[in-house]
Amino acid sequence: MDHVGIRELKNHLGKYLTRVKEGETIVVTEHNHPIATLAPTQLPLPEGVRELISQGLASWPKTGCKPYGNRKPPVVRGNRTLASMVAEDRR
Repeated sequence: MDHVGIRELKNHLGKYLTRVKEGETIVVTEHNHPIATLAPTQLPLPEGVRELISQGLASWPKTGCKPYGNRKPPVVRGNRTLASMVAEDRR
């Protein structure tokens, strides 16, 4: 974990934010006393999600954003709507 003073952080904010986006955690100091921590917000993808992405059943274009559903939505057979199936499943 790297430490950076407030002035250095202010003068080179973009550089430090890039390091944080790459997964690094940085402690911000004031007169050599820690006052804040800069840390990435994204959490590692759960194993099940990684598996779905590798099988092509889901996609996640980049970290830090919402995942997309399947590019080929499932075919619903019969005369029931998806909304009615979800409502039935919630009962």
